[in-house]
Amino acid sequence: MIHFLQRMALLAVCIASSLSIANTAYFIEVDGAITPPTLSFIEESIATAKQDNATCLIIVLNTPGGLLNTTRDIIEAILSSPVPVVTYVHPQGARAASAGTFILYGSHLAAMSPGTHLGSATPISLGGDDQQQGPAASKKIMNDTLAYIESLANYHDRDVKFGQQAVKEAISITDQTALKRGVIEVIASDLNELLLKIDNQRVRMTDDYIRLDTKDATLKQLEPSTKNRILSTISDPTIAYLMLMAGIYGLLIEFFNPGSVVPGTIGAVCLLIASYSLQILPINYAGIGLILLGFTFLTAEAFIPSFGILGLAGIISILVGAFFVLQAPVWAIPNLWVFGLSLAALILGFTWLVKISLRAHLNKPVSGTESLLNSTVTVLRIMPQHLEVRAQGEVWRAKMRGNTEINTGDTATVIATDGLTLILIKQEHNHE
Repeated sequence: MIHFLQRMALLAVCIASSLSIANTAYFIEVDGAITPPTLSFIEESIATAKQDNATCLIIVLNTPGGLLNTTRDIIEAILSSPVPVVTYVHPQGARAASAGTFILYGSHLAAMSPGTHLGSATPISLGGDDQQQGPAASKKIMNDTLAYIESLANYHDRDVKFGQQAVKEAISITDQTALKRGVIEVIASDLNELLLKIDNQRVRMTDDYIRLDTKDATLKQLEPSTKNRILSTISDPTIAYLMLMAGIYGLLIEFFNPGSVVPGTIGAVCLLIASYSLQILPINYAGIGLILLGFTFLTAEAFIPSFGILGLAGIISILVGAFFVLQAPVWAIPNLWVFGLSLAALILGFTWLVKISLRAHLNKPVSGTESLLNSTVTVLRIMPQHLEVRAQGEVWRAKMRGNTEINTGDTATVIATDGLTLILIKQEHNHE
């Protein structure tokens, strides 16, 4: 009897635990550009929600846009999800621009906070210059994107006209307008209100329509993995820009100071990290070319001193290239203060190198025959073909300019050199 009661109690605990999990609404926060790490985070979250039999997965979204290919992959994951996915533009002042608009259209349920907006979904080329692709290519991209958002709107019975206007005319609308036009289903101030308002909402899943049961659901946040956090950090345009510039600076320092090892090693690592980021960020290849050209000029300055001309050209090339390298959609432009600091560091470093170069050029040589120019020497011996003089504590071979006579013990001034032979002129006041 006791064993039976224990088993019944264990069964009751399991049933209660199962019901608790089934009545849980998971949510994640996507704040920033839509990049491959965002896709990975959403896919992992959908898998966790499925495994735990969650009621739904809420994507709390605030994005200026992102990569269209990645956005398509995210929507594909949402459409095939066995767990209803609710995209919620939040908090107040947030936006679902560009890629965010597509994600809203592709979600099983779309919601917004008061004071938010969406739209401006016109596709922009990865190079940041649509004209380079030509009118035919641009038209193909536009038509494909229009058809894509129309298919999403029809699938979830949302407003087709606005989706087309957002893509073709880059218009944006507020939460109230979006609700009136049927772009979204719900406006809610917070997640708790959202759960109440989406309760019993009918959504289309892969196989059939279902109704959400979220009235008494418990909210639980899912956090990105450590790997995903790291990838998200280094794919940030500002971090990518800093890594790119740090890599260039490290290699420059290594070229100017061969054998220092540490700057070159750090620079190489930073460039490798930047290369990952630049693979997933919109870049302008002309900007990359200018940066490499500037790097070449600065390297040449180290080996062929031009008193700053090559270095100045290098700084200008890197400055212009860095400005254009991530100059594509608004979300891919680094913070201006980061750009300014990196430029200031480059100018200070270049100024320091020019100062050292000028000082080395202007300073009087301290060794070799050049260091004896304009110095005073004393005649030690008069030989048939040359003189022997003492200069800086050493004995040197010397000759007089012209046929000037000079005696042992006289002093003379070095005016030139001929190999290791000093050319002298006699001083007016000689030692007697």
